[in-house]
Amino acid sequence: QRVCNLFTNAIDNCVCKIADPLFLGFCINGGFKAGNKVTEKRTADEKVGIQGKRNGCYEVVEYSDIDEKVRDERDEHGKLVFSSGSVCIHYYSLDFLRNECHPQNLSKALHYHIARKKIPYWDEETETKVTPTEINGVKLETFIFDVFKLAGESFGVFEVQREEEFAPIKNKSIADDGSLNNDSPIASLKQMSNAQKQWLLRNGAELVDRDGNDASENDDLDVEISPLVSYGGEGLSELVNGRQIQLPCMIVEKNLHIK
Repeated sequence: QRVCNLFTNAIDNCVCKIADPLFLGFCINGGFKAGNKVTEKRTADEKVGIQGKRNGCYEVVEYSDIDEKVRDERDEHGKLVFSSGSVCIHYYSLDFLRNECHPQNLSKALHYHIARKKIPYWDEETETKVTPTEINGVKLETFIFDVFKLAGESFGVFEVQREEEFAPIKNKSIADDGSLNNDSPIASLKQMSNAQKQWLLRNGAELVDRDGNDASENDDLDVEISPLVSYGGEGLSELVNGRQIQLPCMIVEKNLHIK
């Protein structure tokens, strides 16, 4: 069968809905050449690209490319003017990739983004690898979303809830002061667990600890539901409605043997 559409996602987002039928249906039914998922930024300085429109074209403006004054601008209600953070989940029609994104056209879309980094290097005198604590270099980068501008007006923006769909892993779990870092392995695990607890509660389950106490808001007791059991919270009612479930728990497909 002919492949007509392409779904892409970042590998560090553990709650990404792979080939999300709602997102794909939105883009395909809309006849869009490309599309992007966004969520409301947590803070003005959150390190995510901003989905916007520049010179009549839809673009993701990388966080390192935007002026701080523009980034921090708020409306009369105190909300960020540029609040749509890109979560790196994209749709492309194959015709768009074959035609508009042909190598001859890419020079119109691709430009280097400046990224100031702490770049490890080799010290020849000491013959050791040096991991700098301060920014010491510049990387010139291009991104997969740079081609969005080639789609013109044929572009779809699909906003989602962060709690359900965006839990990237970018940082170590524990900060130097002992606090839990955002966008870390532990934070992502907790976010996935909390979202899946809500699935169970919405489908009529009662969540308790080993002593029978309410555990629905206990962050120390996790839930994991296999995507082969439920993709986004659907189909759970017949399994959990009216049942008391002791946490922590893992719900997996029938006849799966875990060693």
